[in-house]
Amino acid sequence: MEGPKKQVKDQYKSNTFIVEHRGNQFTFPVDRYELINQKPMEDGLFSTTLKAKNGINGNQVIRDLIDITEVHSFQEKLPTMSDIFIGLVKGDEVLKKHLQEQA
Repeated sequence: MEGPKKQVKDQYKSNTFIVEHRGNQFTFPVDRYELINQKPMEDGLFSTTLKAKNGINGNQVIRDLIDITEVHSFQEKLPTMSDIFIGLVKGDEVLKKHLQEQA
C-alpha cells in the first residue's frame, strides 16, 4: 500500500453505493447493478446497498435512481484502511465480501 490515503482507498473501492430512499423496494437492471442489501427504515424509507458494474459512476447511479425512487441520501462506500489491509492479507475476495457485509 503506497501513496496518499485517498489514492489507496480509490484503488480499492468496489463501486458500491448506499442509498436511502422513499417508497417501495425497487429493482435495477441486472446487467448494470447488483443488489447487495435492501432493508426498510423508519417513516417509509428504505436503505439499499448496490454495486454498479464497471464503467458506471456515481453520477450515472443517481440519474438511474431518480427515475425510479425519491432519493434522500446517496453515499459511495469506500473501504477503510483496515478493510484494505485485511483484504491484502486474506485476499481480494475476502475484502469484497467484508465490504458487502459492512454495508
